[in-house]
Amino acid sequence: MNDPILVTPKFPIRRSGETSSDEVAESLIEDLRAEGLDARIAHEEGGYSEGGAPFDQIVLWVADAAGQGVVGAVIAIAIDWMRRRHRQYPGNPPQPKFIDVVLYEGDKGRTDKIITVPSADDDPIIRTSPKEDFENYTRRKPAEGPRRRRRG
Repeated sequence: MNDPILVTPKFPIRRSGETSSDEVAESLIEDLRAEGLDARIAHEEGGYSEGGAPFDQIVLWVADAAGQGVVGAVIAIAIDWMRRRHRQYPGNPPQPKFIDVVLYEGDKGRTDKIITVPSADDDPIIRTSPKEDFENYTRRKPAEGPRRRRRG
């Protein structure tokens, strides 16, 4: 597989000891790399707000050409990561974890799966985006690299 998996933090909750939402995403990137996958941080235009939602949401961009075997492996790693993230903060009420899997070709992608893990012990909920809604789910591939801070 030549195209990297892009990990885009959308609404990660920062907990004590975490300095940024990129740091939250980096822990998932480490898990993907440990399984031999080329994973990199990326940011969608328009960004997100730090700690702006009561849940974690990450978008994983996987090359369409990678095949369903790679997509399945990425989903399994993501589910393990979400469960571990729940268990890291046992004193806090569970915050749902969401991961969107976007299949991309060139600079365009479409949401293929939406994965939710409500708590560490719940079964994951995996929804497949309907093909007929392609226009509603089409997105522009994010730029790789750390998020640039605006000066103001």
